[in-house]
Amino acid sequence: MRRKRRRSRCVTSSGDPLASRPSTAYLYISYGYVLVGCAIEGDLVRFANALIAGKLLPESARRMMWTVQRTAAGEPTGHGLGWTISKDGSEISHGGTTIGGSAYLYLRPADGIVVAFVTNLSLWTEGREELASRLADLVANHAP
Repeated sequence: MRRKRRRSRCVTSSGDPLASRPSTAYLYISYGYVLVGCAIEGDLVRFANALIAGKLLPESARRMMWTVQRTAAGEPTGHGLGWTISKDGSEISHGGTTIGGSAYLYLRPADGIVVAFVTNLSLWTEGREELASRLADLVANHAP
């Protein structure tokens, strides 16, 4: 028996057209703008793959976004523009969590590997980077 894919409807207080797309998900609250939806991990993976492939941003913008920023004293922060960057720059991640759910997106652009989590665990941050890295290692070690 073939399962019918459920499609979610998302609504915003601002009437944002992105929210009316089925299977698109967001929980974004900033400066009075609220966008609520139902994110799924497939959307996160497609987003990350499009970033890696250069389909969303020019290379110069992506490079800037994924470059570790420095403090006024010149110390590396471990963060790019909205992303956490590993010391060697090979691993990039972004996570979000709130009461009722957490999401995490982990990328190894040079290897073309993306790991995404979406869970109903509230305020989950501990161990997610290590789990994503270990899953990415499994994929890398079993790639054809």
